[in-house]
Amino acid sequence: MAASLPENVDVHDAGDKLVLSSQDEAALKRVVEEMRKEGARGLQAPAKVGSKWVASLEHPAMAQCTVEKSGWDRVLKAAGVQPN
Repeated sequence: MAASLPENVDVHDAGDKLVLSSQDEAALKRVVEEMRKEGARGLQAPAKVGSKWVASLEHPAMAQCTVEKSGWDRVLKAAGVQPN
């Protein structure tokens, strides 16, 4: 993710997505473009939602996870993390 975000751009963790929001359209577009250059995946372009501009992208940590299925159970494993 971008090394530093402008003060007026908020980041929200939404599970498998990061959601960026700002009332400043130009600031959000700059952040989105920088993330695109850094290789962000699943990037959704900024869109006006109420009084804010919102964009989303795939949560970078999710690329390091796997899901194992066993019957009805699903186990999410993060790469490099050992279970307790």
